[in-house]
Amino acid sequence: MKSLIILLVACVVIGFCEPMSKEERIANFMKIASECAVTEGATDDEMAEIFQRKTPSTRAGKCVHACLGERIGVMKMNQVDVESTVAVADMAFDGDSRKVQMARELANDCAGITDSDRCDAAVKIFECGHNAIKTRGITFEDV
Repeated sequence: MKSLIILLVACVVIGFCEPMSKEERIANFMKIASECAVTEGATDDEMAEIFQRKTPSTRAGKCVHACLGERIGVMKMNQVDVESTVAVADMAFDGDSRKVQMARELANDCAGITDSDRCDAAVKIFECGHNAIKTRGITFEDV
């Protein structure tokens, strides 16, 4: 989900469809993450865990992941929305076909992951994405 988190940054966050630099994506992610922290009642320690790209250990941390996915539009009905993820990647990466294809593959890998609870679903998707990234030998910085 590391790359999905970065993709989350990219689109619906700002509401415009121009490509963003890596710095802009990070700044947008931080803004949305802060808003989600307030919405979900997350503490600074819980947010630190998220920023360290660790699996959340608390309910609020899990729900911040859900909030991020929902706000950006890549998680709908407690699962990955593959086409929205691809659209976000296309916009965020200015049509860079390699990165867009990577986003599609990662989203497809985790498309069947769900849970009746939105927060638990988000963590399962995060873990799936983390494993999919490791399997491909890519890193967070590659995105």
